[in-house]
Amino acid sequence: MAKAQAIVDKEYPKETRKNIKKLDLSNKNLEGFLKLEGFSNLEVLNCSNNLLTDIDFADLNPETIKEIDLKNNKLSARFLTCFSKFVNLKSISIDSSFQGSLEPLKNLVKLNNITIAGTNIDHGLEYLPVSVISIGFDGILPGYEYFSLTSYTSEIHYDDYTPSHLFN
Repeated sequence: MAKAQAIVDKEYPKETRKNIKKLDLSNKNLEGFLKLEGFSNLEVLNCSNNLLTDIDFADLNPETIKEIDLKNNKLSARFLTCFSKFVNLKSISIDSSFQGSLEPLKNLVKLNNITIAGTNIDHGLEYLPVSVISIGFDGILPGYEYFSLTSYTSEIHYDDYTPSHLFN
């Protein structure tokens, strides 16, 4: 196993980080804490399939991040509030270390895809923005036992929102 911060510091010198838009650290057997310092133009962050225990997002530009994938790590328990500042986020994949409500994501109006498989998220589905077209999770969400969905897809048809006389 490799210490996450040491690998990132070696492979991505601080003076080059501002030029990086996509950071793919997936499947690298990284472990421990990771501070994402200096990645000010990062758009895509993939840290999936490692053994990370904590990630510091404080230095990331909340305007540029569009995709985050943190699934299959050993992150310490946390709430979704750490993502609420990423106003242009379109896709997020998280798993077991996250808990609580989806409410902190309610203002992420560009969010299209969310995967919360294996999380301890137990409420707040109603707060997801209308932009969400795909929700991935395992089995039944706690607190939503009456839904037997494994995913949700939204479709909009032109005749639902467009005056019919425009098409005659």
